[in-house]
Amino acid sequence: MTRDGREFVGTWDEIVAEMHGTAPAFTGRSLSEFMQTEARRGLSISGVQISTRDAESFIRGSADAGLLRIVR
Repeated sequence: MTRDGREFVGTWDEIVAEMHGTAPAFTGRSLSEFMQTEARRGLSISGVQISTRDAESFIRGSADAGLLRIVR
């Protein structure tokens, strides 16, 4: 769940793909570019380094940074 209340459900990969798909600024850009850009943004907001190694690391890192909440 994002800080603005948007909820995503699925596997780690499905969740990141859905997040990517709901970000208009990333239309036509790769999933990797999305994660890298969002990780940099997250670092600037929270000071926490977010891994982009894989979808699970990205989501867990984003949660550690306070940008997402893992509900299940």
